[in-house]
This record gives sequence, C-alpha cells and structure tokens, in this order.
Amino acid sequence: MTTESIYALIATAAISLLSIVVIVAIPQRWVRRNELYFLSFAAGVLLTSAILQLIPEAVESDPESTAPLYAALIGFVVFFYLERLFSHLRRRHQTRPEQGHDHKDHIRPASYLVLIGDGLHNLVDGIAIAIAFLADPALGVAAALAIAAHEIPQEVSDYAILTKAGMSKRRAVLLNGLSGATAIIGAGAVILIGEITAPTQGILLGLTAGMFLYIAAADIIPDLQHRRRTGTQLTLPLLAGIITIIAITNLVPHVHHEGVHVEDLIEHIE
Repeated sequence: MTTESIYALIATAAISLLSIVVIVAIPQRWVRRNELYFLSFAAGVLLTSAILQLIPEAVESDPESTAPLYAALIGFVVFFYLERLFSHLRRRHQTRPEQGHDHKDHIRPASYLVLIGDGLHNLVDGIAIAIAFLADPALGVAAALAIAAHEIPQEVSDYAILTKAGMSKRRAVLLNGLSGATAIIGAGAVILIGEITAPTQGILLGLTAGMFLYIAAADIIPDLQHRRRTGTQLTLPLLAGIITIIAITNLVPHVHHEGVHVEDLIEHIE
C-alpha cells in the first residue's frame, strides 16, 4: 500500500471519527450556534479547491480531451439531484412524532432512509478523498478539509433528526457512525482498484470538482445569504477557507501522476 493510500484512509477514518466525537463530546447547542461559521469556512474551502486545484489537475491529467470539464458539469448536475433527494428525506422527518405515540417506542421507519441517503453521501465523500490523495497529496489535504468542514454540521443535523424521530441517543450515535463508515468503504474501493489511468483520473477529479462547486455555490452560499448574520460574521470564515487552500496549494509539494499506479508511486517515493 502506498503512502498516498494510507493518508487517504487515515483522513477518511479521522473525519468519520471526528463527526462522532462532535456529536458525543461537544454540546449540540454550541455546534448549532456556530454552524454558520463552519459552513462559511467550508464554502471557501470547497470553491477554492474546485477552481484552483481539482479542475486544473483534471485537465492536466488528460489535456487533449474536454472529458474532465464535461465530468465537472455532470458532477454538478448529479449532486443537485442527490441533494434534493437527501433534503426531501430530512424535511419529512423534522416534524414531531405522531400524536398519541410514545416518542421512544415508535421510531418512524422511513427515518432509516435518512441514514441510507447519508451513507451514500459519505461513500461518495470517501471516493473523492481517495481520488484526490492518489492524484496529489495537496489535493487530498484540501479535499479532506473541505469535506470535514461540510460534513460535521450535517452529521449533527442527522443525529438531531433521528432522535426527534423517536430513536434513542445511543442508537442514533451508533447508526450515524455506521453511515459515516461508508466513507472508508468508498476510499478503500478506490485504493483496491490499484490502477487509474490518466483519462479516468481526469474524469473522476472533474466529477469531484463539480460536486464541490455545487455544494459551495448552489447549496451553502445561497443559504448563508438568507441568514440574519451579515458582514464580517460570515465573510471572514469564507475568506479564511480560501486562504487556507491557497496556503496548502503552495506549501504541500505538488506531485502529478500520469495515472495512479502503485509501482509508479513507490518509485516516486524512493
């Protein structure tokens, strides 16, 4: 297993574990009170990662084809529909349990669909992190940071939905952790493939860039614009996210691979 593969697995596992730690150890009131700051920071990270790192790297992987750019567009559109599905499931279960039923004894069965949707979402996140790390360590660090900043508030929200639907806190934490573990499965699947050709790598990076652009530009930023907090309260975290990725881009060594192949990576490390 290459160094990049190990980094990808560690980063994915750390994000999944951090989400559980936040749910268990940090008061939810504090997380919700500061949620907008996390999301604003995430928007800056996601935008900058997509524009300055993922798209250029995708084009560089397959410079004679426009496929990576089409992949970015497809990633944007596909994630639009996935996000609509996940949002619909969450809205259905943010209401109170049916009148006349005990809150803890009657778990709304469709609440498990929220976990399934979140598990698929995390699976995609794990794939994105692994692809980014295998293409370039700087991309991997940026992708992991972007996904962590966006996912932690989302996991707290999912936990709140499950407990409101009648699930015990312990069970909600356990199932939330299992859905988060699918990210490790996604990263592991990419690593087990063992070889990703340059054109395929360009397409996968393009899809990831499209996903990041959608989350930042079509999901987080419009939501922030409708919030009461304005001025430096939300613009400073956004700028901090942008500056963070620019710093990572310049400080972490750039290693471009003509496709990701285990032997080539080992030779480069040696």
